[in-house]
Amino acid sequence: METKDRREKGRGVNANGLRDFKGWIESLGRTTVTGWRWRRDGWIQTVNIAGRVYVSDASITEFTRRAEAGEFAKEHKAPRRATA
Repeated sequence: METKDRREKGRGVNANGLRDFKGWIESLGRTTVTGWRWRRDGWIQTVNIAGRVYVSDASITEFTRRAEAGEFAKEHKAPRRATA
């Protein structure tokens, strides 16, 4: 079982400006499934190194810029009320 210290240790930024994708997505309070969807939809660019997924600082900056600009916004669709 991993300790908290060990998990936190792997989430820092390395010399190339890459960080662990799972650690970054969890730091946002999102699940890994949400992160997978964002990757699938092309919202965030990642790098796969030896089976591990990393995200660059540049990709995070671009993702934040696009999110703040409203590029990912969708119209809210409330469910219809069932008629009796």
